[in-house]
Amino acid sequence: MSKITLEPNSSGAGTFSIQSPDSNSNRVLTLPDNDGTVLSDASTLARSNIPSDVLYTDSNIDSSNLTGTIINSDNGNTIVNGMIIRTAFLDAPSSGTYDLFSLSRSNGAMAGYITITISHSSFSVAYSYAFARQYGDPPVINELADTGGYNGDDASITSSNTGGGGLTFGVNVSRSCELSSTIMVSQEQDALTLNDLT
Repeated sequence: MSKITLEPNSSGAGTFSIQSPDSNSNRVLTLPDNDGTVLSDASTLARSNIPSDVLYTDSNIDSSNLTGTIINSDNGNTIVNGMIIRTAFLDAPSSGTYDLFSLSRSNGAMAGYITITISHSSFSVAYSYAFARQYGDPPVINELADTGGYNGDDASITSSNTGGGGLTFGVNVSRSCELSSTIMVSQEQDALTLNDLT
């Protein structure tokens, strides 16, 4: 038979009490079979000590009972309230077309947003787009805002189908530049895979 020991600290002077709530139900508190510290609602815990399969995976959280912003991480992507977000960085050595992101899912449509910012020396330009795509079809892309080209800096978004559920987004730049691009895609019922191609 295992034993339960309550061990006081000889250096302390405080009194710690174990108190039951106002209840008519019998309860059992089962201790885990490992070492550790019991946490309360006033405790802090380093993010590195939080198991990824408990806090940062949607399948382990009943988000219907949570309030505020739910942030998870999966395969290098950030997931905020079901929206998958990923940022890519690229040093383009010359003008041309460069791949940024690949998306794929087994079936179903997809929709989201892409922002692109490029800079060269002290000059920069920015663009934002919305896109929607039915399974197997080319995406419909609408430009939302555009600073326009400036001092030789300019860019445009590109896309290509890579199979029924596959899609690649890229960028065409007018010259060598530093580029950052962020994609935000709605995560629907069917799993969506998003990768950085830079």
